[in-house]
Amino acid sequence: MKKLLLISLLMVGITGVLVASSLAASQAQEQDQVAVGEPFEIQGGEVVSVGEGDLLISDVAVVQDSRCPMNARCIVAGQAVVRLRVNGKLVKLGLWSDTVPSSLALADGYTIELLEVNPFPGSPEYAAGIPHTAVLMVSEN
Repeated sequence: MKKLLLISLLMVGITGVLVASSLAASQAQEQDQVAVGEPFEIQGGEVVSVGEGDLLISDVAVVQDSRCPMNARCIVAGQAVVRLRVNGKLVKLGLWSDTVPSSLALADGYTIELLEVNPFPGSPEYAAGIPHTAVLMVSEN
């Protein structure tokens, strides 16, 4: 009886290790590879490796989107602020305002530029609750 219990526990342990290694391998395969100088779109939960893998961009989140909706008249244009991690370091990028961080950031010899935040307020995609994405471009310094 003790042998059966021991064998069962051993099998559960081995299964756990195999599942964990399989999950780690699938997560590593989920990294998208993009070229330096090419615009790319990224959303929360995605990981992008830039160039030869020198930069890993992850944890993208739109933390503010007060842009004037499409077909509306606004006194101010508003702003969109995106937070992301670049090689583990927190970076904020903004669009359309002098009061938020610049839409450019420097990291490990590269410049990261925020080109767009989608969907735009007032668009059908925005109304449908489509998750935000950021369009970025990375260039060498």
